[in-house]
Amino acid sequence: MPTVIEMIKNAEEKAVSIRREASADARNIINEAQLDYQQTLDKTTEECRALLVSQREQAEFDGEKKAREVIEEYKEKAEKLCADARINLDSAATYILERLTDI
Repeated sequence: MPTVIEMIKNAEEKAVSIRREASADARNIINEAQLDYQQTLDKTTEECRALLVSQREQAEFDGEKKAREVIEEYKEKAEKLCADARINLDSAATYILERLTDI
């Protein structure tokens, strides 16, 4: 039968062993948590980059579409103004020639 001193010594050794195992387990848990954190951060960063690129491309597409609409609107207005000017071109030329001949 072990003596009290041997039992205390065995208990202390067991306690040291348990502390070492607990420290090792804690380090492993911390390392896994840091790895999970980094993987989640990397994944989220990539998703955000993809979303940013997608949103930028959509904004460029929408902007180009709006620019084409504005250009088409002003093109139509310019063509109407030119058509109206062509109608008055003969009378304007006649008026100018009459004024020149009066001088």
